[in-house]
Parts: sequence; C-alpha cells; structure tokens
Amino acid sequence: MKAERFSSAAIVAATALALSTKALSACPEEHIVEARDVQGPEESVGVSIRELALVNISPVLAGDVAKRFFELTVAPGGHVLLHGHGDVQGYAYVLSGEATERRSDCAVALERRAGDVATEPKTLSHWWENTGPDPLILLVSHAVPAQN
Repeated sequence: MKAERFSSAAIVAATALALSTKALSACPEEHIVEARDVQGPEESVGVSIRELALVNISPVLAGDVAKRFFELTVAPGGHVLLHGHGDVQGYAYVLSGEATERRSDCAVALERRAGDVATEPKTLSHWWENTGPDPLILLVSHAVPAQN
C-alpha cells in the first residue's frame, strides 16, 4: 500500500504534540485488569482507512523500526472489529467524534472524545464503536518493522 504524500516530519510532530499536551486516556485504576475476554464484532462496519505515511525511524531508535500513520474514519453507528495488536503497538488520537472503546485490559467500556489518546500495547484486544451523531476520526500511529 503506497502512502499519500504528506510531510513525514509534520505528521510525526503533530503526533508528538498531541501526545505531550493531553494525558493518555486510560482505564480508571480500579477497573484495570491484566487480561479479560472481550466480545465484539467480527467485521468492521462503516469504516474507511487512509494511510498517511510510513516513516523509518531506525536512524533515531535502535532496531529496524518504522511508524505507520493512518486516518481511520468510522461512520455514525459504525464500528471497528474486535482485533488484537500482537507485534503492532501504538496510539490512537481522537481527532473528532465520540466513541466507546471496549478493551481487554479494562473491566469497563471507555468513552472517547476529541483530544483523547488511547494506548495500544502488544497485549491489547479491543474494538471501537461510533456512539455519536458525527463521523469518528482517529489518527493512528503504529510501530511496525521497517521496510528496507
């Protein structure tokens, strides 16, 4: 998949700014669980994904690491299928809209709003549902193996 041409530096800078200016939206301490079975949809509905950039960050960090940035849009009433993160960890920044996220590391559903940042560790299984009247737009950043 070829990414559209965006300034990689601008995308990285915007993500760093978002992560530094807003506390990560996490599960309330009393509801954190090590792992739980999460039930969710087996396919996405009303979802579109647009890859923004693939940035090789190996020169900055040790190892063959790249950051993949994409914009995920979920229509009102739509949802992202239940999925795990395995070797792909990252963050999801809510640009606009409202959602409920159900996660394997939290005993309660989390309400997400514009400005929230959700962590996506390797051990996570989760799914998102657009619960608002407007499209839910996420800026997602995943660490992936660098492409040589």
